[in-house]
Amino acid sequence: MLDDIDVHGRMVFASEVQVIDISGSGLSVRIDHRLNVGQHYILKLADQKRTVSVRGTVVWCRLKETRQIASEEFKPVYIAGMEFEAMESDRLKDITAFITEHRKEGLPVYAVNEKRMEIRFSITIPGKAILHFPTNSLVSQR
Repeated sequence: MLDDIDVHGRMVFASEVQVIDISGSGLSVRIDHRLNVGQHYILKLADQKRTVSVRGTVVWCRLKETRQIASEEFKPVYIAGMEFEAMESDRLKDITAFITEHRKEGLPVYAVNEKRMEIRFSITIPGKAILHFPTNSLVSQR
């Protein structure tokens, strides 16, 4: 019995996201809720052949638009940029292969950051991209 004791819990939620572009060091996504800058998230990219899981940190997030989904109900649309955390060479090979298989035809997008210029690719994912994010909660019984 938990009388006058606060119990803290941690749950992991999953949300489907749309990948806008991706490189070997990070990606940008479209999502229906705000992501916290500095927060770590796990992203799973899936197609018919495999699932690639990467851990990343949000470096920016902004409201792109709001969409009306009912007469008086609106849904926000955010875009966010994530930087992949250090990963072993096998995972980097998996990301590279995933990009190669799913990149859209045409020229890549060149992005410049404070470290270097990198090539980012727009991709088409026939499967899903799922973002797993932790949420802390307090359970109290009084």
